[in-house]
Amino acid sequence: MAPWRIRVILIEPGAIASPIWTSAAADRLAERMPDRARELYAGQIAQARKNAARSARHRLSPAAAAAAIARALTDRRPRPPYLLGRDALAASVIARLPYRLRFRLTAARR
Repeated sequence: MAPWRIRVILIEPGAIASPIWTSAAADRLAERMPDRARELYAGQIAQARKNAARSARHRLSPAAAAAAIARALTDRRPRPPYLLGRDALAASVIARLPYRLRFRLTAARR
């Protein structure tokens, strides 16, 4: 896009307040899993639920997200990444870490 002087921005949202955080879709999915799969993946499922609960507590309001997006679209000199929310910032920092350290920090534990 640069040859045509078209600026590109990247909006990286974290958790935004929405019904997804109170939806029981994950529970319904886990209920349909075979018993053995629930046994094998119990630790990962529990961690995913814990992460979702944490995201739900620290979510960004839709109004704040919309304001940040509007600002990104109207800035005279937009910066390439716009990180919306603390979790998006944390993910950005983790993504810059060396692979082995990143893996140790983020790998699912049993």
